[in-house]
Amino acid sequence: MIGSYVLNFQVYLGLPIEVRRVTGGETGVAILFAVSGLLTVLGQVRLTGWVTARWTPAQAITRGLLVMAAAFVPLALAALGRTGRDRPDPRDRDRGPGPAGALGPPRAPATGHRAACCGGDPLTAQH
Repeated sequence: MIGSYVLNFQVYLGLPIEVRRVTGGETGVAILFAVSGLLTVLGQVRLTGWVTARWTPAQAITRGLLVMAAAFVPLALAALGRTGRDRPDPRDRDRGPGPAGALGPPRAPATGHRAACCGGDPLTAQH
């Protein structure tokens, strides 16, 4: 059953991250959740009734997990097919904020008095 939870929660974790990356905004994520909710409301009762009439509980669980796993294959393939341009530059994490939130040059490591009084920024040290 842990597999079911892991796959189910990807709708709330992995898919929104990928949709946000592809669309560049929150609108795609909102559409994802709206479609997910609509499909649940419209299809869950009918599908559960159909499966109950035709499959044993063990078959339903096994086949359901396989369908859930297969639904994430396109997401996994998209992640594998990304180019280097799509990935963040790990060097950007060491850069401080520049004008209007842009990334600025790398900051010097914070040491001694400067770190205590002004966040390690030598340009603002007045002492």
